[in-house]
Amino acid sequence: MQLLWLIAIFVVVFAVLCLVAKPPFVGCSSFGSIVEDMKNDSTGYGTADWTKLVFTLMLDPGQIDHIDDSSPAHTVAIVFAFVGILLVTGLTLSTFTNMVQRRVNKYLNGEIRYKRFENHFVIIGFGELSVTIIEQLFKKYKNECKILLMSSGDVSEIRRTINTIIEKKYEKYITIYRGRKDTMEDIESLCIPKAKEVFLIGEKSELNRDASNVEALQKIVSSIKKYETKHKIKEKIRKIPVMVLFEYQTTYAAFQITDIAEEWKKKYIDFRPFNYYENWAKKLLYTRKYRDIDTENCKLDKDKIEIYYPRLDRIPITENSDQYVHLVIFSMSRMGVALGTFAAQVCHFPNFVTKGIKTRITFITPEADTEAYFFRGRYARFFEVAPSEHWDFMSKESIGKKYTEDPKYPDMKDILDIEFKFIKGKAEQPEIRKLLSDWAKDDKQVMSIAICQRDPSKNMAIGLYLPDIIYKKGIPVFVRQKSSGALLTQLRSNSNKDSYNRFSNIYPFGMQDNCYDLESEEIVKAQLFNSFYYNVYDKEFTKGDLMDVINSKWQKLKISHQWSNLYSVYSIKFKLNSLIEIKDESQPIDYEKYSSLLHCDKDEKCNFSKIGEKTELMAEVEHNRWNVEKLLLGYRVYTPDERKDDDLALTALEKYMQEKEVSYADFEYFENNNIKNSHMQGYIKLIKMRKENENTDFAHNAIRPYRELDESNKRYDRFMTGNIPKILRLYDMISDDNIREKAIVYSKEIANKLIN
Repeated sequence: MQLLWLIAIFVVVFAVLCLVAKPPFVGCSSFGSIVEDMKNDSTGYGTADWTKLVFTLMLDPGQIDHIDDSSPAHTVAIVFAFVGILLVTGLTLSTFTNMVQRRVNKYLNGEIRYKRFENHFVIIGFGELSVTIIEQLFKKYKNECKILLMSSGDVSEIRRTINTIIEKKYEKYITIYRGRKDTMEDIESLCIPKAKEVFLIGEKSELNRDASNVEALQKIVSSIKKYETKHKIKEKIRKIPVMVLFEYQTTYAAFQITDIAEEWKKKYIDFRPFNYYENWAKKLLYTRKYRDIDTENCKLDKDKIEIYYPRLDRIPITENSDQYVHLVIFSMSRMGVALGTFAAQVCHFPNFVTKGIKTRITFITPEADTEAYFFRGRYARFFEVAPSEHWDFMSKESIGKKYTEDPKYPDMKDILDIEFKFIKGKAEQPEIRKLLSDWAKDDKQVMSIAICQRDPSKNMAIGLYLPDIIYKKGIPVFVRQKSSGALLTQLRSNSNKDSYNRFSNIYPFGMQDNCYDLESEEIVKAQLFNSFYYNVYDKEFTKGDLMDVINSKWQKLKISHQWSNLYSVYSIKFKLNSLIEIKDESQPIDYEKYSSLLHCDKDEKCNFSKIGEKTELMAEVEHNRWNVEKLLLGYRVYTPDERKDDDLALTALEKYMQEKEVSYADFEYFENNNIKNSHMQGYIKLIKMRKENENTDFAHNAIRPYRELDESNKRYDRFMTGNIPKILRLYDMISDDNIREKAIVYSKEIANKLIN
């Protein structure tokens, strides 16, 4: 617009000057002739084309020298030259300078919008987590990564923060917009329909972030719909993965069992919620690695190395073991609760099957009486089945007093291999220190301590001054920090490896700049588990076809069932370690050595043909894990009346099966091949009744001891557990970049190699 105004002013001024200076018109063919005429003509105007003369004087005021200063034309020429200086030299240069400066300012303020973004990563909102994601994206994709970040904060400050973290060569690949996620115009400017992935983070100090993130998610879906309508796209487009941060675990937990709008999920986005605290729980207990400074080689911050956290089951808990995992958590903060519930999801071992030994999770906090009841209320379905133990070390008149909260269904308590204890007390109390010492001396306990209070300095104080036996026995102490774990890393490092280091087993966790792992291998593994559940492996698969199949099956799955598969994946290493110890975490697991213990194959009629010697045992371990997972997600056990109805229907079906000589394998075969016959009627009736209970009231018939399951449910546990080596081997193949999309990655021959 500035340029258009400049041109308009120039045209108007030029026209006015031409009218004022109108001489007798004599055509002239060149600029040189104008100058020559001006030299030779006594009037000073010469015979030149007067319009060219005006134009020449405006652009080059120096041409006045060729006009006789005694002629009347000289005065007019001075006026023309002065106007030219103001217009061309002054106004034009200032206009162009102003245009450039405004463009620069708009760029620095994030106000410039570009329309040709594609194959880019979108980050909405800015904070420590955003910086972590940016850093990991460039680490993975290098200069093939294009990032578009939108924030309502100070763009100059955001740019300075990012530029101190990433290498200078990557700065040009980051574009920053200043905008609001609750504005449709700003959302549309992000070109989300052409993006690779979207990270919906929200602003660091934003109030009610969870609700505003859901509102922004709605606008993202609307922008994709609008794009399809505008461009008249009828074919199915790729669903955009959208990672959405939920600040509160209650919101996050709600989205673990609640499907978002079906239309969104089926057509537009791949919705992936995550939570800061749950992410750190997964990082500490499952992936068990984080990036830390290299104290030995004194490497710079950008050259951080990967450090492995100790396992909770650092001593393998086998079927013959008398030991058990004991996780002690100081504080029932959001981080503490996330650690406790995640440990309950994954710490399942075979000695519960053989000896009834349970994993123990103990919370210690001065607010245990109120926090415990809040916890029990939040996971009410779990505590309808599980008792909980409460100790009080704060009231002088009742030091050490303990009592047990009994469950609603005490006859079902044996289905759970996890127990919770709540202790009211402080870490500095002599009674609590003695309790920790006694636990540390107990050789049956494989103990770990996590200090999860909100104040990092208090966490440090507790972590560094626990009873001496904690350090002498090398019991891992995980200390929550906020910004950096460098101090604890320095304390843990010891140049003299032969000397005793009191703090060698203290590890920082919970740092805000280290909480998100870009790699999502567990999702692909969960998709493979789900595809085995539906028994799709009856033919050869190329890498590309297999990825399409497992993704298609995954997208049709209820969100609660997706999480079920994910938690099953999170527990794999605990299962494998209880069979054969995993000694070197830095090396890939040799899954073939587990294949003699865990395998389960079916023939064409769905009868089990080969079963590994530990398959049945680990199938029961998996079912125990599944019981805990379902109860923590909000499913409930059947009431006595519902159990009675289910048992009657099941008894009638089994009687019919006996008379007609039909097996559960036959039902599975009929179902897989879509065969409808009279044999299926009773089976379909039973399944329909169970599905109605599950869908309408979150009640599941299989939340019961493994020994009480009907054969159809046991078959799933056996088949899923027995195929762990196959599934992980398949994952290695499809994640190998050296294997082409059209290469065969699965066939009966390949599968049998693992068994034979």
